[in-house]
Amino acid sequence: MSNDGIIGKFQNGKRFTIMVRTGVYKGRSYVDIRTYFTDASGELRPTSRGVRVDQNNFSELKKLINQVPSDLPKA
Repeated sequence: MSNDGIIGKFQNGKRFTIMVRTGVYKGRSYVDIRTYFTDASGELRPTSRGVRVDQNNFSELKKLINQVPSDLPKA
């Protein structure tokens, strides 16, 4: 996995990492927010859990995320 386009990452529990990346696919720019796991050799590998949003729709996603209250109710 190339480190190109990595915006940031954080641990999500003991086994998973959530990574935010940017890139280009089929000539279109995108933002990818995806769950990764660490394989037996210690490398991060992507799972199918995540979302890839093209550049044209990213501002809409960002607006929605900004509407999420910071004090979410506890489960």
